[in-house]
Amino acid sequence: MPSTLADVPAYKAYLDRVPAGTLSLPLIKEGENEETIIHVDELFCRVEDCIRGKKAFPGTNDLRYHVKHYHNVNVARPGTGRPKPEAVKAAVSKYILSTSQALCRHLQRITEFFKNIIEGPPSEPAPSPSESTSPEPTTPPGHTKPPFPLTKKGTVSTFKALVLYLFDV
Repeated sequence: MPSTLADVPAYKAYLDRVPAGTLSLPLIKEGENEETIIHVDELFCRVEDCIRGKKAFPGTNDLRYHVKHYHNVNVARPGTGRPKPEAVKAAVSKYILSTSQALCRHLQRITEFFKNIIEGPPSEPAPSPSESTSPEPTTPPGHTKPPFPLTKKGTVSTFKALVLYLFDV
């Protein structure tokens, strides 16, 4: 494991969350001509749809080689020797920014979820008569489909609904 950023909490979150799919990083387009920076201790491929996007490379140089030779991306040359303090600061900033952006997206989804519980799901605009609509499944008369899972007592099962909503199960 790389030792430069091993004690930085944002880097630990990067190592844990990228393989789990809960932290998305800025993507690199394949065949990119602009020089792409691969930061200190970066271990996951950020090229769109790469099968190595969630599996860590043994080291940053292995990742650089992979991105340069397998995806034809122009990769910025790394410095020689130990990383300079400026490069480490830039990497820490990147990991903190990525982690905070993921947290903001997660909090936004949780906020939307609870807003839907309190106010009900957002209503869809009625289709205009000129649009053809396909027949929707019908429910028995007098019954409505609940927007969220209900318990036997008829109350909303908040935990189940939250899991279904957040993980699109």
